[in-house]
Amino acid sequence: MTVLELKDFKKYYKMPGGGQYEALRGVNAKFVAGEMVAIVGESGSGKSTLMNTIGGLDSDFEGAILY
Repeated sequence: MTVLELKDFKKYYKMPGGGQYEALRGVNAKFVAGEMVAIVGESGSGKSTLMNTIGGLDSDFEGAILY
């Protein structure tokens, strides 16, 4: 049973001088009940951005988060 699904998830930050920084690009993932998951990657790859958005701390994104 899927408990969380990300569909074409994208996150941008506005830059002070104009323009955008693409933090996450087209993420698709499914998390199943009872499954153990690790979010890993290089520094600056968007791990905290992803977790903050899933947790509801950040709401300005494109795509869908289905709980």
